[in-house]
Amino acid sequence: MVTPTQLEAALTEYASLEHGWNSYDAAPIAPAAIEVARAFARDTTGIPWDCVPTTLGGVQLEIHQYGYDMEIEVKPDGTTWECFYAPLHTDAFKEVESATCAEALAFVREVAG
Repeated sequence: MVTPTQLEAALTEYASLEHGWNSYDAAPIAPAAIEVARAFARDTTGIPWDCVPTTLGGVQLEIHQYGYDMEIEVKPDGTTWECFYAPLHTDAFKEVESATCAEALAFVREVAG
């Protein structure tokens, strides 16, 4: 389980990633995506988010425990989001594309209870 301190450390580290950080052509992580991901994690207190940088310069918050997978991708501009939720061991899933921050928060509250 990732602690808030570990999440903060990871987000801080992503700010220093340079073009090509994945040995290919990955974009640097946009400051807007980092700040929005940080604020979103604070607004969803109680969810032990992990995070990964995306090759397009965004940040993906994710959790793969408690019987489900949930991923919230913050795009580089910090204003558009992709949301995904799937209970483990089923083919069911829920997805919202091009969500706003408010829609992403509502999505998390709906699926995570």
